[in-house]
Amino acid sequence: MTYDEAMEFAGRKNLPAFSRLPSNCVYTLPSEALWEYACRAGTTTDYYFGNDGSGLKNHAWTGGKGPHEVALKPANPWGFYDLYGNIGEI
Repeated sequence: MTYDEAMEFAGRKNLPAFSRLPSNCVYTLPSEALWEYACRAGTTTDYYFGNDGSGLKNHAWTGGKGPHEVALKPANPWGFYDLYGNIGEI
């Protein structure tokens, strides 16, 4: 998924027929800082699950086998899923 494709999707979600947000809000992609804040979920370790990167295999999709269903790996402390891996960046 490219950045432009993601922005197009967010733009479609902002159309009145599809939006569930209050009229003064819009869907958009998070900045890198917002994503980092949400991913870390108040933790101070290298990863939300600790400092040992070897645990990443339990929390991220790797291997390039395409997108996966959401929530098949553990959530972070704030309940967000699939913060590492899933769809590759182009």
